[in-house]
Amino acid sequence: MRDVRTVSNLQLPMQSLSISDLHYKHRHLPIRQYSDATPELLIGLDNAHLGIPRRTAYDGSREHTVVLTKLGWVIYGTANTLTQARYHSLFARVSDETSDKLEDLVNDLITNENMGVSEVKQVAEPEYVARAKKLLNEHTKRDGRKFETCLLWRRDDVKLPESRKMAENRFLALGRNFRGDNHLKRVYTTIMVEYVERGYCRKLGKEEAETISERTWYLPHFGVYNPNKPGKLTFVFDAAAESQGVSLNSELLSGPDLSQPLATVLMKFIQKPIGVGYRRDVPSSEDKR
Repeated sequence: MRDVRTVSNLQLPMQSLSISDLHYKHRHLPIRQYSDATPELLIGLDNAHLGIPRRTAYDGSREHTVVLTKLGWVIYGTANTLTQARYHSLFARVSDETSDKLEDLVNDLITNENMGVSEVKQVAEPEYVARAKKLLNEHTKRDGRKFETCLLWRRDDVKLPESRKMAENRFLALGRNFRGDNHLKRVYTTIMVEYVERGYCRKLGKEEAETISERTWYLPHFGVYNPNKPGKLTFVFDAAAESQGVSLNSELLSGPDLSQPLATVLMKFIQKPIGVGYRRDVPSSEDKR
């Protein structure tokens, strides 16, 4: 064998083999039974020639297959009859160029069940993500049962162009649609009244309406029908609407992605004996909009 490495303890589970568990055709072979034996040798693919079958004893059943190799007779079969321990296969090769220890590889296999689960390493995040997190941490606060936060401006010196003319043109176009569709006008008006009653929006006072700053932006809105929900009008605030080549979206950060990939969530359930999952409460009919 080449490139052999030794360790003090492989920490592998014990295995047992009883001759009585083997099929009758295999009992005449020179196989010794063992009980609670601990594996002491791992053979990698760099010595795969030692496992090449020279003779096979197989009777067509789905129980066990016995193969003669250079190492002697090797038994293949289901784990529930050969041993009470769970079976895994490990092929590992440690070269002289790496500092990884073989015992670390085996420990990682046993701990994570060889399912690709590894420790999450800290990586450098983009500057815009760091800025978005900083703004959220500094300006997010709780207001009763709700949370309030700031707009995630791309820069501290953002200056928005005049946008009232653009919004007025969009509003006049919406009015023309109302004149040709009374149903749209009625549903649209109902939604607007609900928004005011629930405090989602309010009418500005004269002084507020006349106050203009470098970040004053008039946001147009429109309604769309979902083909999968006939008669259901969805209210859309168009942050992609442009004025002088600038939109509100173009000056805002999208914010950090705080969701976990589904594969990562599922993998975490095999790391501990008990997995706990969370779900968002289903909103009531009043809150679906």
